[in-house]
Amino acid sequence: MGVTAWFPVLVAGLMFLVHRQGAAEGEDMTDPRPRGIRNNNPGNIEYSAANDWQGQTGSDGRYAVFSDPVWGIRAMGKVLDSYGRRGVDTVAEIVATWAPESENPTGNYIATVEELTGLTAASRITRADYPALVEAMIYFENGEQPYSRGLILDGMARL
Repeated sequence: MGVTAWFPVLVAGLMFLVHRQGAAEGEDMTDPRPRGIRNNNPGNIEYSAANDWQGQTGSDGRYAVFSDPVWGIRAMGKVLDSYGRRGVDTVAEIVATWAPESENPTGNYIATVEELTGLTAASRITRADYPALVEAMIYFENGEQPYSRGLILDGMARL
């Protein structure tokens, strides 16, 4: 197995540990799922009182919590739309904005998205690319991507 085959898995595993260590005070640590999956917020979108996301039920102290993963996935699409309106529309630009180097291994994130989607860092993203991009981002953010393509498409259809 070459480095390109196992490296994204290693990085995702490390990100899982980082997210587990960053659990909020009072959070149910008996639930072994990654924080983003537990919160129905697989993109790990930070909570802001200014964003009254559809389906949002609150905060875990840092990240928004949604009533169902379809709403967290929809929120990911809404954020991607806002990036596009600002001209942030390549894989590299999107990932660097979503997961800045000050908090994440952004280069590894970009490489994982490239490998899982077949897109390049310079690929311009349109809504047609959202399902594949969102699936790859969920994988990197959580170390797993447990959602069906149908659920991803449902979230995107609610934009």
